Amino acid sequence: MHQKFTATILSVAGICDGNRSKFKLCGVNLKKRGAKTNEKCAPPVFRLSGKKGAGNIECITIKSKKATKGYICYYGIGEYNKATWSYKPGGCRILIEGLEIKEDYNFIMVAINRLGEG
Repeated sequence: MHQKFTATILSVAGICDGNRSKFKLCGVNLKKRGAKTNEKCAPPVFRLSGKKGAGNIECITIKSKKATKGYICYYGIGEYNKATWSYKPGGCRILIEGLEIKEDYNFIMVAINRLGEG
């Protein structure tokens, strides 16, 4: 019976894919932390702040538990182009300095975990 119970719990754990909340629904107490998820991070909702002075913009987001390696803020003029846009890695608050005041910049912020950029 113990063997069948263990097989059932392992099956449930596989279905939950590291999601502790889902696993708790099966009624088994957890002794260890859940397995790491195999999902990339969702795009973060972020805002821009110009309170750091002329030519400076701060990209701000709420820290995500899945973004275990931080964030990257991409910025540039026009549509995203890897060759012409710049980027800056950091935490949930990234300060971009030295922007031209008369230019219209676009910003993209991505979360990063062990699977790469979300």
